[in-house]
Amino acid sequence: MGRLKELRKYVNNELNKMEDPDERISAVAHLYGVSLAATMLAKARGLNEELAAMAAMLHDLYAYKSGSYDDHAHKGAELAREILNELKITDECETEIICSAIYHHDDKLTVDGSMDELLKDADVIHHTMNDSSKDIKEKEQARYDSIIDELGLKPIYYDDFESFDEDYPMETIYYRVEGIDKNTEESKCGYITVCQLILCEITSLPPGLTSEEYVEKARGIDNPDIPVLFELMGILGDMYVPDEYEVDKDNRICLCNDDYFGFAYPFFCKLDSLTQKYTRLKLGYLEFCLDNDEKLYEDDEQLVITKEIYLKHKSELDYMYFEE
Repeated sequence: MGRLKELRKYVNNELNKMEDPDERISAVAHLYGVSLAATMLAKARGLNEELAAMAAMLHDLYAYKSGSYDDHAHKGAELAREILNELKITDECETEIICSAIYHHDDKLTVDGSMDELLKDADVIHHTMNDSSKDIKEKEQARYDSIIDELGLKPIYYDDFESFDEDYPMETIYYRVEGIDKNTEESKCGYITVCQLILCEITSLPPGLTSEEYVEKARGIDNPDIPVLFELMGILGDMYVPDEYEVDKDNRICLCNDDYFGFAYPFFCKLDSLTQKYTRLKLGYLEFCLDNDEKLYEDDEQLVITKEIYLKHKSELDYMYFEE
């Protein structure tokens, strides 16, 4: 048995002792999620992938066993040392590397050794990307931004479509987000109307009103989903939103090809979650191809989606625009 597999077997046995099934599921998801992220970062940074994965599997085990996060990083390093000494799967140097990473992993605002930094970053990846609807912790924001830059996931914005056309060939496929009826799998509307339908449901106002009427009504309702929706509407553009959610055109998500889908995905997930919560729709995808003699409309800014996801709906979605 490989030593990473042996360690995971040990950790699994410890987690199975947790009485609360929801907490146990959360623990498994986090330790394995951070372990995967750590392995990927180690490969990218030329560090030991196995040690990175092992440190991640142990980094929060103390908190899960004790039920407390009080000084869990330092106490977790002590527990990790005991486990590694018991299992005898690492030498002294490897044990020090793993325990150091665990000891420092909660110090997100300081810079330590290379493996220490890797575990911190892997932890932040899972904290911020496991559920993109949650706000990023203040102490993790700078580290998150740095990771996004390192992995090439930083948003690409264009001031105008002339610069866009100069940077990328016109012969490429682009995608458009649409609202799909869950029952018929037919497209019903574009994302703007999807947002209006969500507001219509939240406010209990009749359909057919203006965005301004829905927004003004929604502003007086105590519902945590409303600020999230307003934020999305401001980012996507072409919709009325309260002034505090208005986004300059230069900072909106610009239509671009599937090579740059990654940065748009969190916004898509948020909108899709609200769509399925408040309407009978789900979000679907359309493609259209730009030839050399075609131009984008200057104000045509749509959320990007990937070809792989689009292909799941291609049999139902073989045209571009619909009556809304």
